Amino acid sequence: MIPAPLPLPVLTVGGPAWSSQCRATPGPARPVRSSLAALGPVLPSLRDALRAAFPVPGTPARRGRGPAGPTGRAAASSQLHFTEPYRHARHYMGWTENLPARLALHTEGRGARLVEVVIGHGIGFVLARTWEGDRFLERALKRRRMAPRYCPICREQRRRDR
Repeated sequence: MIPAPLPLPVLTVGGPAWSSQCRATPGPARPVRSSLAALGPVLPSLRDALRAAFPVPGTPARRGRGPAGPTGRAAASSQLHFTEPYRHARHYMGWTENLPARLALHTEGRGARLVEVVIGHGIGFVLARTWEGDRFLERALKRRRMAPRYCPICREQRRRDR
């Protein structure tokens, strides 16, 4: 469960409370909704405490959590390779805490929507690769958009075609 974000304080920019370190233009005070970056010159300890309490997904604080999923059980990210491309898609990446059960759901056509459509078109799939890690690893892998490079089947095909 993702904790609710803390309400950020409303700071006054340009007023007498600001030190000479701020680069705010002089003028009448105006309220500004603060971000963590704006807290830097004013409250560094608060900024650091907020970053530690609510790390951004994909930052080192999240990656260091280990392979456990939200329930604390071991999780696995997996890559499925389709036997033939479906439109632009050749792979599916996902994560689960119970890989055999999730693969059974995909095989029955009751897993992810993409895999359901692929099976509906008579295209098969192969479990190409697994990683030990939770949904944050899976999101990081998807964001890189390099699924063919991660897939050992595609890499072998590319080597043979050279």
